[in-house]
Amino acid sequence: RGEVVCVKRRCPSVSCPHPALDGCACGVCDGCRFNGRDCSNGERFPHPSDHCQRCTCLNGGVVCVSGSCPPVVCARPVVPPGE
Repeated sequence: RGEVVCVKRRCPSVSCPHPALDGCACGVCDGCRFNGRDCSNGERFPHPSDHCQRCTCLNGGVVCVSGSCPPVVCARPVVPPGE
């Protein structure tokens, strides 16, 4: 009848804890959104508040682990607070 009717698309629910957003702002599990940062699947990045942790985006979930310290050769190493 020559009419155009538009409605906002309803986003399907997702089961991942940190879904990325697609072009319509719907959650998708082939990437991550973590602490305001968009990441692609498999991307590694530093934790936003704990620089001793490295995080990885895995199918809409984020896994963070503490990094290991490199060996030191000095006699009396010092560990600065938070490092």
